[in-house]
Amino acid sequence: MLARVFPPEAVHGVPNEHGRNIQRVRSFPAVAGMYYCMALSPYPGGPYEEMFAVVA
Repeated sequence: MLARVFPPEAVHGVPNEHGRNIQRVRSFPAVAGMYYCMALSPYPGGPYEEMFAVVA
């Protein structure tokens, strides 16, 4: 659902605009991390593992 509202191209653009691009390869992509943070924001005490399973 988040990808429909915030397309990956737009999410990739945010770190680029602020000079915070990925400088090394990781197993968990930065875009997925950003979606994870957005998914957790409405549920600050929510179950991290369940949200991670949905985003990853």
